[in-house]
Amino acid sequence: PARRAVSWLDGRAGPLVRQWYDDGTMGRVHGLTGQGMFPGAHGPLLAALDREEPETLERSAVAGYCVDAIVQQLTGEITVDASDASLPFLDVGTRTYNSAALAECGVAHRRGLLPEPAEPHRLFALDRRGARLLDLPEGTPVTGGPFDLPACLLGSGLSDVGDGLLTVGTTLACQVVADRVSVDPEGEPAGMWLCTDRPDRYSRAMPAMVGTAGLDWLLDLLGLGIGEVEPLLGASPPGARGVSALPFLAESGERAPF
Repeated sequence: PARRAVSWLDGRAGPLVRQWYDDGTMGRVHGLTGQGMFPGAHGPLLAALDREEPETLERSAVAGYCVDAIVQQLTGEITVDASDASLPFLDVGTRTYNSAALAECGVAHRRGLLPEPAEPHRLFALDRRGARLLDLPEGTPVTGGPFDLPACLLGSGLSDVGDGLLTVGTTLACQVVADRVSVDPEGEPAGMWLCTDRPDRYSRAMPAMVGTAGLDWLLDLLGLGIGEVEPLLGASPPGARGVSALPFLAESGERAPF
């Protein structure tokens, strides 16, 4: 590592994101890739590091995610899942980086730090070092897995166009499955278009950082404890038009998809 990891909860890019809203950068990036950005997104964080710690980026070989660092340590491969790469620079329809979006964020000169997205369903293999680290046979298949939002779609069995998923966790994340990317250049620069495990399916996602707060509010309103949530959800039959609840709330878990 060239520095300690930067979490998506890091707020250093907050003023920059506000500036981008005010000067139109946010809207222009949205028009190019369909992505809205928040301070913890890859684009603002990379731009903030370029301003504050250019020497860090100069001595870096790749600007990836923590999961990518683990895959690299185990397999020697430098890569990223297309779902993680989606926000904010990727043209998700072609799974290639949009050079104009990079330029809008002021990081076109850092393009070389972005790993190329892996092909769908690409598996890697433990190299000799990874096999030694895990005490597993060399060649054992390895995958880093997708961004958590498309992972929830996949795990819930949703792939038909129009399928929707509401996830209550750290975020309150709404997703709808689409078979084409539709970007309104004049629209509000909000939400995300994310690649999924299928090249002909996309997630139109709209996350808000109020999932936990909303759940806390509801529990307080109903006079319930956190331990009562899972039994209630598990007993909930399908509702309007087949809506169902999947009670994945556990002590060690975070998300409860609906």
